[in-house]
Amino acid sequence: MLLNTEIYTYVYIAIVSYLIGAIPYGLIICYISRGIDIRKHGSGSTGATNILRTLGWPLAIIVSILDVSKTIIAILIASLFTGGDPLIKAIAAMFVILGHIWPIYTVLVPGTKFRGGKGILTGVVGLIILSPVTGITAFISAVLTIAVFKIVSLGSIVGMAAALTSILFLYRIGQEQNIEYVIFAIIGSIIIIFKHTSNIKRLINKTEPKIGNRARKSKT
Repeated sequence: MLLNTEIYTYVYIAIVSYLIGAIPYGLIICYISRGIDIRKHGSGSTGATNILRTLGWPLAIIVSILDVSKTIIAILIASLFTGGDPLIKAIAAMFVILGHIWPIYTVLVPGTKFRGGKGILTGVVGLIILSPVTGITAFISAVLTIAVFKIVSLGSIVGMAAALTSILFLYRIGQEQNIEYVIFAIIGSIIIIFKHTSNIKRLINKTEPKIGNRARKSKT
């Protein structure tokens, strides 16, 4: 049974990780560099993919690096507490994803409805840190899919499906012994795939834009 001090520590890490994940780097960078609200363009996401389609590679790379740093920083902070046990690191990784997808800071602007990114970068980096084989499998699967089909969302979905398959297989054969990481991978992958629902519909209808196709201003 967890001690009260441990419970408070887990809650503290969850809150801190969420607030780190919620930093809307995409929104900030696009506004500073181009003076635009990225949520009014393309898919409306503040993530690197929408920035890539809307403003090109340079800004997308900058935002990607900053988004990756969210997970690294949160897990590093979590590792300082309770001996860096698997549960606290899984909590940190999970709440970074939640913050990235539903950032509380954006509600300061009317009509944003917690609109953030779709969590793929923060999720994959979390997997690479916590379960390297799973994370690398997801990353390679995503990159190969994107290279072949030129569709980032398809690569993201395939990457998350590969992550689920990989970590469940590793746990089954005893190579992944931390059930906390398995649960993180399952919940995180489901959330990220769910956030790609609109992309899945466009993929089915063969209307999902490919790399190189510029996004138009959103009507919403």
